[in-house]
Amino acid sequence: MLKQLNNAISQSQVLVSRHARERAKERNILVSQVGESIPQGEILETYPDDQPFPSCLIYSQLSEGTAIHSVWSYDPINEVAILITVYYPSSQEWIDGRVRRR
Repeated sequence: MLKQLNNAISQSQVLVSRHARERAKERNILVSQVGESIPQGEILETYPDDQPFPSCLIYSQLSEGTAIHSVWSYDPINEVAILITVYYPSSQEWIDGRVRRR
């Protein structure tokens, strides 16, 4: 899915959900920075049963090196990347933003 997301983002074929826009604003994250961070991103989890399209949790870093998590989906019919939400990974839940604590 990362390849499809990168292709869609590079062609500005991105839909930002209302939820993602609100969360980004609350957390002072620029949506444009999230998209720019995806080429170096790493899929941490996949959610194949999400509807209307499967989604995935991506770890990436903003330009200044701050770790973020974003959840993305991909619409294969319209070839559009969909940003579902974005947040800073909590150190209480994640080790280095990449490994979920048990």
